[in-house]
Amino acid sequence: MRAEIAPAFATGDHITTLEQVQYLLTSCPLLRAFYDETLRLHAFNASNRVVEEETFVGGFILKKGHNVLCPPYAQHNMSEFFGEDLDSFNPERFIQPVLTTGKAAEAKMVRAFGGGISLCSGRFFASNEVLSYAASVLWRFDFEFKGRGIVSVTPRKRG
Repeated sequence: MRAEIAPAFATGDHITTLEQVQYLLTSCPLLRAFYDETLRLHAFNASNRVVEEETFVGGFILKKGHNVLCPPYAQHNMSEFFGEDLDSFNPERFIQPVLTTGKAAEAKMVRAFGGGISLCSGRFFASNEVLSYAASVLWRFDFEFKGRGIVSVTPRKRG
């Protein structure tokens, strides 16, 4: 992944320009896949909808005027969009074809920022900040996974 993000750091160790952020967004598919997969597995938001007419869903009555919360968990765990290994962290699902569909999972199927009228207006800012931060940490530090959840982090030595 460092090779993928390296051009964003051609002028230094910091992300300071919109051009660098744009590079991360458009030219770093693995970084973006890690981000999308993290959101798919760990988004715990919920969109709110008002029932417009009495409806039956799954044996339940949804009454007109009542609120319904729509958490993304069900959508984020649909094998037809994300493959069979739904409990596994697998960023490759956003790059490689998912067996059931023959194409890569679509990031738009990840609803970490809600949808429709409740779509987060800060989603682009949040994505830009998270991707810039993640790329900067990856660029500036070395990580060694020691097992049992222990990670050693040291400043990266560059020639």
